[in-house]
Amino acid sequence: MKYATLFLATLILTGCVTQVRYDDLQAQYDSLKSEKDTLAQNLSSAQTEKAGKIFHQQQRVKQLEQNLSLLKNQCKEKIASLAESEKELSQDLQALRTESAENTKYLLNKNLELQERCNAM
Repeated sequence: MKYATLFLATLILTGCVTQVRYDDLQAQYDSLKSEKDTLAQNLSSAQTEKAGKIFHQQQRVKQLEQNLSLLKNQCKEKIASLAESEKELSQDLQALRTESAENTKYLLNKNLELQERCNAM
């Protein structure tokens, strides 16, 4: 602004520009400078707002990634637990089959023994 004012003052003194024209140019200059300052402030505010939004989005993504990792680990643990339960149930089922076969064999032997007693009478 210092050089612009000095330049315009020189033009007035040399008679190239009248005082009225100088005042008009000075008003336009001031208006443009004010508009430039407002635009600079708006740009700065927009950049700050955008940076804030990006930061919050990054935080949200990080939180979602942590949640996803936690869920994956929980699923792995649950799958391992279910596999162990399946193994235990298979063992229990096999034990029940063995016990059932033994009981059937015992009952058949008892039945045979009772039939022999009845036939002997």
